[in-house]
Amino acid sequence: MQNGTVMRRSKRDFGKNLGAISSTCRREYPCTSSPSTTCPTLLFLHGFPTSSLDYTKIAASFTSTHNVLTYDHLGFGLSDKPNRRHFLRDNALILDQIIGTIAKDNVDIVAHDMGDKVLTEYLKLRHEGEFSKEKKIGSIVFTNGGLINDLVNMRWGQVIITSFFGKKFVELCPKVVRHWFSKMQLASLWGGSWSGMISRFLGEDIEDMMTLLEHKGGDEIIHHLGKYIIEKDRKGDFGREKEPWKEAVVHAVEREGVRVWAVWGDTDAMAPKKIAESFLRKLAIDLLSSQLQSEVGPDHLLVIEGCGHFGMLEEPEKYTEKIKKALAGVGDEYVESDGGLGWDLEEL
Repeated sequence: MQNGTVMRRSKRDFGKNLGAISSTCRREYPCTSSPSTTCPTLLFLHGFPTSSLDYTKIAASFTSTHNVLTYDHLGFGLSDKPNRRHFLRDNALILDQIIGTIAKDNVDIVAHDMGDKVLTEYLKLRHEGEFSKEKKIGSIVFTNGGLINDLVNMRWGQVIITSFFGKKFVELCPKVVRHWFSKMQLASLWGGSWSGMISRFLGEDIEDMMTLLEHKGGDEIIHHLGKYIIEKDRKGDFGREKEPWKEAVVHAVEREGVRVWAVWGDTDAMAPKKIAESFLRKLAIDLLSSQLQSEVGPDHLLVIEGCGHFGMLEEPEKYTEKIKKALAGVGDEYVESDGGLGWDLEEL
């Protein structure tokens, strides 16, 4: 137990889905209200290639209203790291298990980076009837991630590990070189000037990320873990027609009354703010037919100014404030990015 964090392990045999017993590490922060059993659950989903440790600076800030739960995706952090390709479906199955067995009846979910896609995959499978809808989802909050692949500015490391050369890169590149290269890639995602990159590069946050990435040889399967980046390209990303997971988000709003929000650092070099703008706008357009477009408006994008990819680490106080506003249903005044698509839906 560290900083109020309880470390536990959970196991489940997914048979043909995973081919092995998989273990995931989770951290729990009980609600401080009395009784805590009446508090909803707040789930935080981390991104690639990090772990739930990302949320240790902010998780306890939500315990006055929620039972807070974070966990490491399969292949990340302290979880098991099987040496095979990992699919979004694998981690969606684990998310469903956690919601079904640990979460309270009402669940809010905050997702980041890869967690955004794990969440949308979960919603897709929930919509298709593979998962139970017994637990009610209140709000989902997407944060700096690749919801629209065409707008993502992929880092060199991502390009390499998702290419045909990815496996060879891991096999042939010395571990120390991969270590420093990965640290540089992570440091480049922080907001701020390039002059501050050295201090970020040498900082504890990135060193902690690397320690957990390399735990159990996770850095040696990075080419498998990163394949989620191109998985949606093969099925059609959010910008094309008939995307099943896009339909699932619409269904979540229409049929389950789920509230959709985005909290975004506006200086993210990889996932620019236009991703969140386009995502919410497309969602609002699809809700026109059911006259629910007002459920997803421009004020549902809450921006953290001057913040890069890791809002929970770079600006924990501002990040916490924005997430709390989203969960409370309080929007921000919308300021559109240069070259944005606009929000005049009536003309469409």
